[in-house]
Amino acid sequence: MLEPNVNSDWFLQNLGRQHDHEILSIESVNVSTIDEITRERRLDLHFLKIDVEGMEYQVLKGAEETLAKVLGMRVEVSFEEVFKGSRRFWEVAEYLNFQEFKLMNLDYIGRGLPKSYFCPSESRFGIISSSDAIFLRKNYEELTDHQRASIVLFCFQNSLEDVAVYLLSDRKLNFPSLGKLGDFIEMRFLEGSNKLLYLPNESFLQAKADYEEIFQREFPDKGKFWPYIHSLNEKIFAT
Repeated sequence: MLEPNVNSDWFLQNLGRQHDHEILSIESVNVSTIDEITRERRLDLHFLKIDVEGMEYQVLKGAEETLAKVLGMRVEVSFEEVFKGSRRFWEVAEYLNFQEFKLMNLDYIGRGLPKSYFCPSESRFGIISSSDAIFLRKNYEELTDHQRASIVLFCFQNSLEDVAVYLLSDRKLNFPSLGKLGDFIEMRFLEGSNKLLYLPNESFLQAKADYEEIFQREFPDKGKFWPYIHSLNEKIFAT
């Protein structure tokens, strides 16, 4: 939708993208807003994933009605003008803040676009050009159990496990009434707990205690762990 900015770091980097900005053809297409589509199809959207090469701000502006019901979203944001006329991260974040969303984190691990071969640090180098940003609705108090559980699972799926457990501990949910959604949350909690087992602190013991408080059952320890995970997996993905 937008013309590539050939002078941006994204296209100047030496990673085989020197020809990605070439325009091979131009055509006209009809477009709709998210609000128009949700009204026409009577959709009730709770989560959004937006990655549209510089048009994220415009897509969000066309979703003002829908955003009132959205609980969380993953949006690609740019810190430079990769495409001419595209809005940058701070403009997207300001708009979503006005729409009552909170920036939770950036899906960025410190590895940016390298400007030369000299990157002795394998964890942090280069320039951050773009990233996915994770946003959650600010107010949780008025949500139903099902909505709250949906946010919890979204957090588990988007590297916000600490937020997920905070929300689980903050208000008890009726897991039997949540069906597969509850099973999926339980499986993600257990998988995360297993990783805490190898950390040099008492996080694993706290996770076991929290599990028994939240899910109202004994933690499947030692030889029971993987068979129980397998049984949850079968329940979730059974046809």
